[in-house]
Amino acid sequence: MMSSFRDDDIKEVEIRHYQKMQPFFFTCWTFFFQVVFSGLSLYCDVQIMRNTKNKAYRLPEILEKARVELFNTIVWPASTLVFTMFWLFYAVDRDLIYPTAIDKAISPTSNHIMHTYIFPFVLWEMMFYYRERPANVFWRAAAVISLEVIYFLTLIFVKMYFGVWIYPFFGKINELLIIPGSFTIIALFLYGTQKLQWILYSMLWEGRRKPIVLKIN
Repeated sequence: MMSSFRDDDIKEVEIRHYQKMQPFFFTCWTFFFQVVFSGLSLYCDVQIMRNTKNKAYRLPEILEKARVELFNTIVWPASTLVFTMFWLFYAVDRDLIYPTAIDKAISPTSNHIMHTYIFPFVLWEMMFYYRERPANVFWRAAAVISLEVIYFLTLIFVKMYFGVWIYPFFGKINELLIIPGSFTIIALFLYGTQKLQWILYSMLWEGRRKPIVLKIN
């Protein structure tokens, strides 16, 4: 994303703001989560392929758990949140989240890579890697809500330190309403998204032979 900004474009106020705020955008956080998950998944797949002749081989339990939990708890909810919220705001009034001036610095292709293609990525993962629904979902929900708390603290820190909101729409509504209101809406969305994934797994894998997977409580 940073490489998309050209020096001559940074002179514009809105573009300069977005260039400075890049480390704080949740889109960038989500992209980082996906990169870490992809690296971990690639390593796991390579280990499995290297041991295809060993029928008794199983991935170390810690790797299997990390792969499953990272996707179920963080990557899937975060990716779905970014995809849904970005395009919802974009459809209503794009200047609330992605001002028109940004088009001078970020191409439509780059925009779709950041905000659209991340969703087919997680659907692809669900289609080809089966996961059992854990018996205890409380701690998974607590983990993703904790991530939301960390991010909202980051939003407040940026506002206090730089004097601006990361996203324009936060400045359009009373601060006493927008912070608790948006936090509650996003928390409910993340919790609902975690529930939704198990419905999708049932739909995608209905009638298909499910592989033997590690049982995670």
